[in-house]
Amino acid sequence: MLTKKTILLFFAKCLILYLLLAFVAIPALKLERGASAVIAATGNALFSNTKWKTVTEGSKHTTVANIMTTLKGKRISFDSEMKTVEEAWLFSFLFMVSLILALPFHWKRVLVSLLLGILGMWIYLAFFIKWSIKYACDVVAGQSGDNLMSGVLAENIGYLTIVPVFIWVLVAFRRSDWRQLAAKMK
Repeated sequence: MLTKKTILLFFAKCLILYLLLAFVAIPALKLERGASAVIAATGNALFSNTKWKTVTEGSKHTTVANIMTTLKGKRISFDSEMKTVEEAWLFSFLFMVSLILALPFHWKRVLVSLLLGILGMWIYLAFFIKWSIKYACDVVAGQSGDNLMSGVLAENIGYLTIVPVFIWVLVAFRRSDWRQLAAKMK
């Protein structure tokens, strides 16, 4: 039964999980280094015109992409720090994980939803990297860098939450859940 109490409890669990993941688990387990490694591995696997690496300076881990492209008929290569990709994707990923873990479903269903959500977020990361490469190339080429997809999906806090919510809805809810909800709304 969907009650006010159930909804409030869900949001409270989601917020607590997010705060624990973002401010306790990540620093304590140094997971930002893992996020950098995932981004670098994805970039290297999917984009042949780039060479990705994780750079460690003190306790900070950053993903750097060496991007090779053609500009005015000449092959050029430049390094681009992908801090926006790293921070935005990690924020989105943690938000999606919190949404899934807060669900009041059986643990097996939550686990399946989590695995599918991780796959969905990895696909989002691939597009995110592609848009970021395009944005970096535009900036180096002297263009404004106003790539709609990069600007909207990488820097707008609304879209940093919309994509994880969309993935959450796709992976966590079944057709029968929507039918039950529609029947209760009548």
